[in-house]
Amino acid sequence: MNFLKAIQYNPDHVFAMHNMANIAIIEKDFDMAENYSKRVIAYDPSFSASYGTLATISLERGKNDEAKAFLHKLISLEPNNQQAASMLKGLNY
Repeated sequence: MNFLKAIQYNPDHVFAMHNMANIAIIEKDFDMAENYSKRVIAYDPSFSASYGTLATISLERGKNDEAKAFLHKLISLEPNNQQAASMLKGLNY
């Protein structure tokens, strides 16, 4: 699926926006990734994966406290998310 076309057709297509954020991270375009992730959360605050994406962006930028906040939010939505718990544990050392 072409994610950009999906977003053009439906600007609130959270899965397409989330996937575009992940592509932007791979391309090291953290501003674009942040933009897409925040759009997802604005439309659907319970879309937990976007908090993980924002945590990754924050870590890449050296903003550990911000990353922790995003991870706490993700864990509040997904208490059994072991990856987020592991990332948070690593930041607390």
